Amino acid sequence: MTLSRARFSGLTALLLILTASPLGGQENRFPFRVGDTVEGKVPSPDEYFGTPLGSRFTPHHETLAYLRALGERSDRITVQSYGRTGEGRELVLCFIGSAESIGRLGEIATLQGQLADPRLRSADGAEDLGDLLPRLPAVLWLSYNVHGNEASATEAALWTVYQLVDGTDSAARAIRDQALVIIDPCLNPDGRERYRQWYHQVAMEGGNPDPESREHDEPWPGGRANHYLFDLNRDWAWQSQPETRARITEYRRWWPLVHVDFHEMSPESTFFFFPPEKPINRNVPESTLRWAETIGRANATAFDSFGWLYYTAEAFDLFYPGYGDSWPSLQGAIGMTYEQAGGGSGGLRYRRRDGVELTLSDRLHHHHVAGMATLLAAVERKEALQKDFHTFRHGATGSTEAGEVRQYFFPPGHGERLEHLGALLAAQGIEVGILSAELVAEGLTDFHGVVHEVVRLPAGTLSVALDQPSGRLASALLEPRAEVTDAYFYDVSAWSLPMAMAVDGYLSGIRIEATTVPFAPRIRVERIEGEARYAYLLEWNGIRSARALQALHDRGIPVRLVPEKIVIAGHRYAPGTLVIPARSEGAHAAVREVTALCGVEFRAVDSGWTEEGIDLGSEKVSALRPPRIAVVTGSGVSSLSFGAVWSLFEQDLDVPFSAVELEGLGGVDLANYDVLILPEGFGYRNALDEATTEHLRGWVRAGGTVIALGGAAFAISEEGAKLSGRKTQLEPPPRKDDAETPAERKTIASLRKQREERQVPGNIFRIELDPDHPLAFGQPRKLFAFMEETRTFALAGDGGDVAAFTADPAASGFISEENVEKVRRRVYLAEERLGQGHLVLFAGDPNFRGFWHGLTGLFLNAVYLRSTY
Repeated sequence: MTLSRARFSGLTALLLILTASPLGGQENRFPFRVGDTVEGKVPSPDEYFGTPLGSRFTPHHETLAYLRALGERSDRITVQSYGRTGEGRELVLCFIGSAESIGRLGEIATLQGQLADPRLRSADGAEDLGDLLPRLPAVLWLSYNVHGNEASATEAALWTVYQLVDGTDSAARAIRDQALVIIDPCLNPDGRERYRQWYHQVAMEGGNPDPESREHDEPWPGGRANHYLFDLNRDWAWQSQPETRARITEYRRWWPLVHVDFHEMSPESTFFFFPPEKPINRNVPESTLRWAETIGRANATAFDSFGWLYYTAEAFDLFYPGYGDSWPSLQGAIGMTYEQAGGGSGGLRYRRRDGVELTLSDRLHHHHVAGMATLLAAVERKEALQKDFHTFRHGATGSTEAGEVRQYFFPPGHGERLEHLGALLAAQGIEVGILSAELVAEGLTDFHGVVHEVVRLPAGTLSVALDQPSGRLASALLEPRAEVTDAYFYDVSAWSLPMAMAVDGYLSGIRIEATTVPFAPRIRVERIEGEARYAYLLEWNGIRSARALQALHDRGIPVRLVPEKIVIAGHRYAPGTLVIPARSEGAHAAVREVTALCGVEFRAVDSGWTEEGIDLGSEKVSALRPPRIAVVTGSGVSSLSFGAVWSLFEQDLDVPFSAVELEGLGGVDLANYDVLILPEGFGYRNALDEATTEHLRGWVRAGGTVIALGGAAFAISEEGAKLSGRKTQLEPPPRKDDAETPAERKTIASLRKQREERQVPGNIFRIELDPDHPLAFGQPRKLFAFMEETRTFALAGDGGDVAAFTADPAASGFISEENVEKVRRRVYLAEERLGQGHLVLFAGDPNFRGFWHGLTGLFLNAVYLRSTY
């Protein structure tokens, strides 16, 4: 007896329904919706690990092993490696979809690239939008655990991957059929492993819910940051870290329609999803916010079905462009942050003030449901989402709704800082051109707000037009001032890249056509023509020249510094030029090696006679000694500030240093070091007792150099430990007789307004350098300083006021006139002689987030040129 095809199909379907089980026959502990079912072709996380998901924090290597096991058993998922962390851990992406989609990933990437850049679909045979969209699944990207100690996120990723791969319920099938889901299960494995290993070393079995138990009190530096202690959620636009650079490369290959960044916050909170709070970056269009509300409502419906608490449009804004929600939003995606209660304090169990116990299982379940609800909402509106993404990217190629600026120009003359600016923009998919010939332009405005009737832009000028697919991101990164209404900021309010890089530029209100070639980083010089008979000269102007000096020190090559302007062999050199005598043993070979290694340009000269200025053999030309460096670290020191120094020295300069604990500073044998760096921090006042301060004072008098940043500088000032005589306090305003000042009523609204006006949420200020001070060598006379507070130093008038705020200091950001007055004509960078040594005090952190290169040069001068000031 044979069965008809129709009857056979019906029986097969019935059999599948009867055999499909709720998650392999086990209890569905993390349902998205009632009735979730799976095929049972792949193991659940519980089955694979042999322990229930949520009963521990899963090690990174086990996470990768499980995901690869799914890839071996299912044609609905493939796992691809995309990079390594600072500690060598693997970064992976999971691609999940129908077997048909997984089989044509290369084609999907190409088609999505055409959707992201409409210019790729030329009239020469590429399909129009109506032909393209049916062939494209919705490309959706979920990112987990960018902050390592927000550790429920990776656990949620495991269950979400499992349900998407093996689920037979309607939601899982719809998502697989209509979407290509890209999941990054852990953006920050180093930070997560730091947290996970600490937690399981100190936690009680099963977790102690008592908030006072030590397992809820993570020690310094915590697991939030990566290996170099950078906050990766603030690095998307700056790409200072290897994890970010690798991720952005993959992101630009896939151009997702939606990107969700899964986070955690205080365990006393609930759950946050979009829409965001104000301020909203003005370069984000209204359509993006409408989608954020649409998807937010879908999340709310899912959470309502469980009776879970949540909130929206509070606390988390969409303003700073370095986040995992704002950067994708500025590239056309619906970028969103989801925040679950828990974080580093959450542990496995946490008893809240309301008596309710929050578990890791609760936290991962909430994230899992939010992820599934987001994916389902996207695929249910797939075509509309794709069209709006296309409109965003296509609209940017025709105009810039966000503002009046249509084009930026950055002339040459800024050395490696200009090249770094171009390279950073290009790495994010922003098109940068280089003028092939001189361009004469009218009506350009510079970054100081001055309008110029005529500007001659020489060949080599960088040109960034905003009528390109990534024009909105370019606008957000380059504009001098991010426009904002009154609001309370979650993060900084100013970041303009040209100001940060100390690169002068011009803004144009019209698109100016010019002949350009695409930007490409300068090819490093591989050799030098001929050999110098007398010396090699290297201009001192930034990170590359500092790395070259370090490399020469490492090779034992003597290096001297010219402290004045000179002209030799017809070439003008600024103060700070390095001199490598050709007679030094191994000098010729070392210069060739360092040229190739660092990409710097040495000039060979055959005589020490100069046409202008002192000769190369002058007594004023001083020898530079290789610095022996110690950097203070540990509890009480800002991990971010220490990490910025660590990353700069290790990744950019390859310079060795010793990290010494703040708590034991008084016992450190400082005779082994020439330079002691005190990063930003809050613990110095307690650590710098009288004995420790005297220990430091004696070392400085004997020739040591202390470089103190931000809070550390204030802590050693006259108002602190008195290691320095620099004063920070402002003269108090004259007091009026209290009897003449009637009491003023303060309402809740007025107090809120007052708090907003008094905040200093990261602003940019104008500073001016003393060009003759060695700390200013190789730097522009005018710079922009980033400040997160208004504490500064009083003018001393003794030649040590290296960098002072101008009379009109406020350049960008949200700042009241009252706060502007606090920094006007005061000092950002001060130098003070103490015996044979020096104190160098920065009012802020010159290495802020690894991208403020305009100030990094000042910091490097303090480290390397100490024998000249």
